Amino acid sequence: MKLSLDLADYYAFPDHRQLHEDPSEGTYCGYHDIEGGYYRVRVLKFSQPLGLYFHHKEQARVRLIDVGCVQVVDVNQLLTLPEHFLQIPAQVIETFICGVRPCDEDVDWPEEHQIQRAQVFGGKTSVRG
Repeated sequence: MKLSLDLADYYAFPDHRQLHEDPSEGTYCGYHDIEGGYYRVRVLKFSQPLGLYFHHKEQARVRLIDVGCVQVVDVNQLLTLPEHFLQIPAQVIETFICGVRPCDEDVDWPEEHQIQRAQVFGGKTSVRG
């Protein structure tokens, strides 16, 4: 929560909301979403190679490093991120859960448990092995 407030405080100043001039895959940036929130993101991939006028058309696939989700955003929403925000570790980590079975040791989950599991794990799919 404090990190979100710190980002909002920093980007509250118009001079701090500078578009990232040269984002590339792996770059950490600030991200301003359409609802007004600010996040730290890592660029994963671009929809097409960046051109001369990239601020107006290209999109980037980014991971919100403090939330854990992946989104496709307009490149013109990527902001420079000051060094002091880069020193803070990501606030979420990726985890894998395996070997979870229903209490009765059956391998098939009842429908209501599948729905509940999807809600708890953010709709992520599971792979049976």
